[in-house]
Amino acid sequence: MIYLRQARDLAAGHGLLDLELSSRNNLAGYAIQLKDPEAGLRALLPLPNIVPATRLDVLRHANAHDTLGQLYVLTDDLPNARFHALESGRLAQIAGVKRTMQRHEALLGLIDVKSGRLREDWPQSNVRWILLSA
Repeated sequence: MIYLRQARDLAAGHGLLDLELSSRNNLAGYAIQLKDPEAGLRALLPLPNIVPATRLDVLRHANAHDTLGQLYVLTDDLPNARFHALESGRLAQIAGVKRTMQRHEALLGLIDVKSGRLREDWPQSNVRWILLSA
């Protein structure tokens, strides 16, 4: 985590907002693994208020929103989790990255499971994978 903090600080010091966002997102990802959503939210919020200029920028923002969705799931703030999952999906669609779109779908499924809602049209294998991921 020290390396990630140094990377974040170095990127911020040089005004490299895209690399700073990636480093902050990585820190938040580690917080998810440690089941410390507050640390993850501190690392990632506030999101930079910049318009993504490239496909990679859009993907970075999609990943950051996906991570925020996961963090909010851990805090049981399902409305915020859903908001960020939907934003992640919207950006992933723009970027055209299938893996990120699949992560978005899985996150929405997890939110539905945690909120007690299951969709009838889900294939059984997706429901099983989501339940195992929870």
